[in-house]
Amino acid sequence: MGDGYLAYWPVELADNAIQSALDCLQALRDVRQGAPNESLLHKLYMGIGLSSGILIEGNIGSKVKTDFTIMGSAVNIASVSYTHLRAHETGRNL
Repeated sequence: MGDGYLAYWPVELADNAIQSALDCLQALRDVRQGAPNESLLHKLYMGIGLSSGILIEGNIGSKVKTDFTIMGSAVNIASVSYTHLRAHETGRNL
Protein backbone atom coordinates (compact mmCIF):
# COMPACT_ATOMS: atom_id res chain seq x y z
CA MET A 1 0.00 0.00 0.00
CA GLY A 2 2.98 2.32 -0.12
CA ASP A 3 2.35 5.25 2.20
CA GLY A 4 -1.10 3.95 3.12
CA TYR A 5 -2.42 2.57 6.34
CA LEU A 6 -4.59 -0.51 6.57
CA ALA A 7 -6.98 -0.98 9.46
CA TYR A 8 -8.92 -4.19 9.93
CA TRP A 9 -12.07 -4.85 11.93
CA PRO A 10 -13.79 -8.20 12.43
CA VAL A 11 -17.29 -8.35 10.97
CA GLU A 12 -18.84 -7.89 14.43
CA LEU A 13 -17.20 -4.45 14.62
CA ALA A 14 -17.88 -3.23 11.08
CA ASP A 15 -19.66 -0.12 12.38
CA ASN A 16 -16.38 0.86 14.07
CA ALA A 17 -14.66 0.88 10.67
CA ILE A 18 -17.19 3.33 9.28
CA GLN A 19 -17.02 5.55 12.35
CA SER A 20 -13.21 5.53 12.28
CA ALA A 21 -13.22 6.64 8.63
CA LEU A 22 -15.58 9.49 9.46
CA ASP A 23 -13.44 10.43 12.48
CA CYS A 24 -10.32 10.59 10.27
CA LEU A 25 -12.06 12.91 7.83
CA GLN A 26 -13.24 15.14 10.66
CA ALA A 27 -9.73 15.24 12.15
CA LEU A 28 -8.33 16.38 8.80
CA ARG A 29 -10.99 19.10 8.55
CA ASP A 30 -10.13 20.23 12.09
CA VAL A 31 -6.40 20.40 11.30
CA ARG A 32 -7.04 22.40 8.14
CA GLN A 33 -9.44 24.76 9.89
CA GLY A 34 -6.86 25.63 12.54
CA ALA A 35 -4.04 26.16 10.05
CA PRO A 36 -3.10 29.52 8.54
CA ASN A 37 -4.31 30.07 4.96
CA GLU A 38 -0.78 29.80 3.56
CA SER A 39 -0.14 26.49 5.34
CA LEU A 40 0.62 23.41 3.29
CA LEU A 41 -1.87 21.56 5.49
CA HIS A 42 -4.60 22.83 3.17
CA LYS A 43 -3.04 20.69 0.41
CA LEU A 44 -3.14 17.55 2.53
CA TYR A 45 -5.65 14.97 1.32
CA MET A 46 -6.55 11.47 2.30
CA GLY A 47 -8.26 8.68 0.46
CA ILE A 48 -10.27 6.16 2.44
CA GLY A 49 -11.28 2.88 0.89
CA LEU A 50 -13.82 0.74 2.74
CA SER A 51 -14.63 -2.80 1.77
CA SER A 52 -16.16 -5.89 3.28
CA GLY A 53 -16.07 -9.48 2.26
CA ILE A 54 -14.46 -12.84 2.70
CA LEU A 55 -10.75 -12.83 3.40
CA ILE A 56 -7.96 -14.91 4.82
CA GLU A 57 -6.36 -13.72 8.03
CA GLY A 58 -3.59 -15.11 10.12
CA ASN A 59 0.08 -15.29 10.91
CA ILE A 60 2.34 -15.96 7.97
CA GLY A 61 6.05 -16.55 8.09
CA SER A 62 8.58 -18.82 9.67
CA LYS A 63 9.88 -19.67 13.13
CA VAL A 64 12.27 -16.72 12.80
CA LYS A 65 9.80 -14.05 11.68
CA THR A 66 6.02 -14.08 11.66
CA ASP A 67 3.60 -11.30 10.70
CA PHE A 68 -0.16 -11.04 10.89
CA THR A 69 -1.71 -10.36 7.49
CA ILE A 70 -5.00 -10.35 5.67
CA MET A 71 -5.50 -11.27 2.01
CA GLY A 72 -8.39 -11.49 -0.38
CA SER A 73 -10.58 -9.58 -2.82
CA ALA A 74 -12.04 -7.40 -0.06
CA VAL A 75 -8.54 -6.18 0.84
CA ASN A 76 -7.68 -5.54 -2.81
CA ILE A 77 -10.89 -3.56 -3.39
CA ALA A 78 -10.19 -1.33 -0.39
CA SER A 79 -6.64 -0.75 -1.61
CA VAL A 80 -7.74 0.14 -5.15
CA SER A 81 -10.44 2.49 -3.80
CA TYR A 82 -7.91 4.26 -1.58
CA THR A 83 -5.42 4.58 -4.44
CA HIS A 84 -8.05 5.96 -6.80
CA LEU A 85 -9.25 8.57 -4.33
CA ARG A 86 -5.73 9.57 -3.38
CA ALA A 87 -4.68 10.00 -6.99
CA HIS A 88 -7.52 12.40 -7.74
CA GLU A 89 -7.22 14.43 -4.53
CA THR A 90 -10.85 15.40 -4.80
CA GLY A 91 -11.47 15.74 -1.08
CA ARG A 92 -14.42 13.40 -1.52
CA ASN A 93 -13.43 10.32 0.37
CA LEU A 94 -16.59 8.39 1.10
